[in-house]
Amino acid sequence: MKVSLKKIITSLFACILFTVSMISNITVSAACQPKLYLLANNMRTYTAKPGETVTITYNVDAPDHTWCATGVHINYDKRLTTKINNRTGGFAYTKGPVASYLSMIVEPYEIDGFKGVFVCTYGSGNSNDGSGTVMSFEVDVPANAKSGDKYPIEFWFRETENAKDIFTDYLGDKSITEYAFTNAKNCLIVIK
Repeated sequence: MKVSLKKIITSLFACILFTVSMISNITVSAACQPKLYLLANNMRTYTAKPGETVTITYNVDAPDHTWCATGVHINYDKRLTTKINNRTGGFAYTKGPVASYLSMIVEPYEIDGFKGVFVCTYGSGNSNDGSGTVMSFEVDVPANAKSGDKYPIEFWFRETENAKDIFTDYLGDKSITEYAFTNAKNCLIVIK
């Protein structure tokens, strides 16, 4: 079998182009550095009055990249009370504009002095676009709260033998999850 030098060079060139395009895609994906943050009435530290209702928002800042699958725990001080959805009798929340598909909110649980919820999004491809609010919910500060009391609201990135929290693109890029969880920002309610 006779193979021409031209065919070999053409094949090599095609392989190089394919490899470069694949590496380029991986680099773009790994370069995504989403910032997850929680806000209390649009502030990282919110000063509240006893008995006040405060809106907690789970936000993403990822302007140059879309994201897809997420599974994130949000814990809040167990002294805070969440609202109940009158129609379902479950945890009341509002889907934000950047979550194309908010697939699941697991009812509040309690662990180590905190209550919390588990929030999942999913999509086809990278369907959750960019920056904004994923979801929000309201908490009531105790009426008997005293000046200086603090109520933290925090991301809790959980990993067990069978499952772990994620925040990633449709390729499942682990570097995105690692960056998002390492750099996430929590919020705090402080009483006047």
